[in-house]
Amino acid sequence: MKIKILTENDNKLFHRKEVIFNANHDSAGTPNKSSIYTYFAAKLKTPKTNMILKKFNTPFGAQSAKGILYVYDNDAFISQIETKKLIERRNKVFK
Repeated sequence: MKIKILTENDNKLFHRKEVIFNANHDSAGTPNKSSIYTYFAAKLKTPKTNMILKKFNTPFGAQSAKGILYVYDNDAFISQIETKKLIERRNKVFK
């Protein structure tokens, strides 16, 4: 799996960094969310709990997936901004 960051914007109003990326997965299945969190935690040097994978789609038959990842300054901002359902979905990935 090769991940290429397409854009990286700082959103000071929401205290987060918005990352749009493309993940090429030639001759393999779509990468799981856990591997995406692990990759960006190492690359951006932030804990996984400060991230939310907002969108991650692979078009039918394509060998690449496009995604949006939000990296918050700390965990307190996530609970104020994001929905409980999205936070629970992220926490399920870590288990």
